[in-house]
Parts: sequence; C-alpha cells; structure tokens
Amino acid sequence: MLNIKSLKHLSLRLQINIDTIKEVSNSIGAHCSLIEIQKKGKTRLVFSTSDKLKMIQLAILNKLLSKIQINPSAHGAVKKKSPKTNALIHCGQRFVLCLDLKSCYPNIHSSRVRRLFEEKLGCSPSVSRVLTRLTTFNYHLAQGFHTSSAILNIICIDLDNNIEKYLANKNLFYTRYIDDITISGPFISQNTTIMIKEIVVKNGLVLNFLKEKFSNGNQAISVTGINISGRLPKVPRTYKRKLRAAEDQIQNNKQSRNPVDTAKQIKSIEGRKNYIKHIES
Repeated sequence: MLNIKSLKHLSLRLQINIDTIKEVSNSIGAHCSLIEIQKKGKTRLVFSTSDKLKMIQLAILNKLLSKIQINPSAHGAVKKKSPKTNALIHCGQRFVLCLDLKSCYPNIHSSRVRRLFEEKLGCSPSVSRVLTRLTTFNYHLAQGFHTSSAILNIICIDLDNNIEKYLANKNLFYTRYIDDITISGPFISQNTTIMIKEIVVKNGLVLNFLKEKFSNGNQAISVTGINISGRLPKVPRTYKRKLRAAEDQIQNNKQSRNPVDTAKQIKSIEGRKNYIKHIES
C-alpha cells in the first residue's frame, strides 16, 4: 500500500517539487514523443520522454512502485531477475506451454491504472489521477515509459496468484516475464491449458493465440529467446549462426566500410558475445 492522500504528500515521497509534478501531469503530451527503434531486426514504436518526465517516472518507479511486493513468479523488470532466471525454472522439463499477452501495454486502459492506485494501493482520488496521468498516455500504458512494466507486474499480482494456486498440486512450474507466460512440467493436460487461459481472461487480459507454443518433448522450445530443452539454458543455434555471419561480414568488408560503422558493428557483436556468455555460464 502507498497510502498517499494529497499532492503535498506525493511531492514529499517523490522528493520532487509539487509545481513540477502539476506542470508535467497537466501537459503530458508535451513531454513524450513516438520514436522508432530497431530490435531483433524489427521496427518498434516506443515513447521517448523528456528529462522532466523521465525524472518523475524514475522517482515513481524507485520510491513507490518498487516497494510493492509482487509475486515471485514475475521475472521481467524485477531486480536480480532476468530472461535467464525465467528460463532456468523450465530447463529440462518435458512439457512446456508458452502463452503471450496480446498488445500488453495498449490493452491496459488508464482507468484500470487509476483504480490500481486508488483501490489497491490506497491513494486518494486526486493523487491517483495525477499518478495515472504521469504513467499513461493516450489512455493506456505506454511502451517506453519507465513505469509501465512495474505497473503491469502489480496489476498481474492477482493473475500470478491465481495461476499459482491452480497449479499448486499439479507438479508444474509457472513464471511470467512481462507479457510472456510459461508453464512446464512432466505433463500438461489439455484441461490445464484451457483453465490457464480462462484465468488469464478472467483477470482482464487478452491472449495472442498466434504466439502460443506447446511442446511435449518432441521438439526444442525457447522461452524468452532462450533454449530450455537441456538441463541448462542455451542460446539458440540460429542466434549464434547470425553472430558468426556478422563477424564474417565485417572481416570480409573491413577495408571498404566506414570506420565508424565498423566500430558500431564490432561493439554490437561484443555485446552479443557477452549475452551468450551470460546465458550459458
């Protein structure tokens, strides 16, 4: 519980001037803009925040949201957890079910965020409205806002609790990495799959059936981009092949390429090598 009952109290908790909070919350559109980023070869639209909004959102994240105890099954945007810790839980399990929450942030309406602050976290209506304006845009959670993942984790506390309760006596493992749900174990029945989906829907979330994956041990499966077929997590072979191809391309075209571009590519390759080392060490 946050139990923040006035804007003055909010200002004290965030250690940010109350006039700055009011100014930014009343003109949120002036403090963020859409930008394109490249991730895994795909273009994604995310919101970029002004320095003022970034400062406020990081204060909300670090001084308020991070204090809320979430379910241990959540691994995304959680300190000391990562895609690796998420995948480790499921390594070597024969049956694996992967579900995806469709358009996760856009499907979390600002009214739900306001109710979270007011009804679950104990803030006054006025404080809840301001916090909602500072953490949503165009009436929903925004990709790129520093607070979005933490808010989603808090919203999903009931989801995580309900799934864990249902699986308690089934010898199955459950984790959630932001919008990726994974369940694994020696056997997953069709009825269990149906019930898990019903729990997700009952918690006001939407499933992306196109990204649903199921393995009964006859084929390799990855969780958050990590192969979990063996006892320990592995980076998929396709990732390593692409890395080797990138290295060969630089070596073959080293003399003809712009030095600045080459330096960027070399840095990118080193980053990918470190990622492999982190996952497989």
